[in-house]
Amino acid sequence: MPRVRRGGEAGERFRQIDTWASADLALGTDADLALTARLASGEQDDYPNGSGGPVYGTGELRGTDHDDLAVGARLTLAGPDGPRHLVSAGLSRRAQDRVSPAIPPVVPESEERTVYTRLRLAWQVPIHRSGRTQIDLGASGEGEWAANTSLLKLPPDLGGAVAGDYEEQRTSGGVFGAFRQERGAFLYEVALRLDGASGLGAQLNPQLGVVWRPGSGATRLRASAGRATKLPSFFALSSPPALGGNPALKPERTIGGEAGLEHHFAAARLEVGAVYFLNEYQDLIDFDFDLFVHVNRARVRTQGVEMTARWQPHATLRLDAEVTWLDAEDPSGPPLLYEPRWLGGGSLTWQPSPAWSLRLFTRAVSEYLDNQIPVPDRGSVAGYGLIGFAGSWRFHRDWSVRTRIDNLADRTYETLIGFPGPGRAVWVGLGWERT
Repeated sequence: MPRVRRGGEAGERFRQIDTWASADLALGTDADLALTARLASGEQDDYPNGSGGPVYGTGELRGTDHDDLAVGARLTLAGPDGPRHLVSAGLSRRAQDRVSPAIPPVVPESEERTVYTRLRLAWQVPIHRSGRTQIDLGASGEGEWAANTSLLKLPPDLGGAVAGDYEEQRTSGGVFGAFRQERGAFLYEVALRLDGASGLGAQLNPQLGVVWRPGSGATRLRASAGRATKLPSFFALSSPPALGGNPALKPERTIGGEAGLEHHFAAARLEVGAVYFLNEYQDLIDFDFDLFVHVNRARVRTQGVEMTARWQPHATLRLDAEVTWLDAEDPSGPPLLYEPRWLGGGSLTWQPSPAWSLRLFTRAVSEYLDNQIPVPDRGSVAGYGLIGFAGSWRFHRDWSVRTRIDNLADRTYETLIGFPGPGRAVWVGLGWERT
């Protein structure tokens, strides 16, 4: 079990070792098997959410150790004249130990150990393929297991330590069908998925979309709409009531859509696009600090516009830019945190030869709301803009050197109240790729 790291102004730290492997195998003339595996182990010291960070916090860090394992397999089967079946399986497991310091005067010290395992199986097959029509069917199933041992160390006058242990499992699955057809300048897409989970009932999730390319095809108009659901986490469902658990939580639901326009100015080598999106979330899961319990919010609405542009004045030079305006609100609750009204970025890429690639990139975020327990007189984080650089050089057919510099100007900024953003950081790597 990790320990709380103490100090007047302790520094955050993260270390991780990753090992991975993959293989592609041909099983005769009509079958291919792809295998993947990943093993990771790491530890981290950081300031808990709401603590005020290194500027306003107590200087005590949360300590976390974790071990991850993930393996996967994808089998492709195809007969001489039959459809091409795709079968996949994946198993992942995470074991995590965490000790969190108290955040006076609201949050007590706590410690926990969690083991989460997930197994997923999926199958997909195209039952009809022609020049302009495609029909797919598929199914998937998932099993989840979680075991948690935790202790919330309340002071004696508030009842003393509270155990938060639980062991839970859940099975879920779904079947889906998708239809895609081209008719002249139009492309139509229709999909329907039926999902179910143990103890939470069934959900029907349809998706509709259309794309129109009028005239020469330089302009593309598209629109789509659909419904989706998301299951509550084991922590929100199964934690003891003293820790905010609520077994009556419903799955989150969202209904939304988008409409967009893209155009290619061939003579100017310029592509531009704009998309308007609107989403209505119902039963969104949130934590109510007044009631100290996880709850379903009645309704949360988000809408916005995304704009993109790509200009390539020369074969070796490309300029990309994007900007998003977002409006998010909960009509029945307090203002939403961590939702900047504007965010965007861009990059300038120069490739003087196939061996060299140089890129200058930028990212900007407007002011957004935040809440840190030790800083009741502040409620927002100032906007900021950052610039960085990335480059690569392939000095051999199979070997390359890559580098990246984030926050090139070493600008001072905050990601949360009291949490300074990372300063200038340099990364250099050596890559090998069999060609």
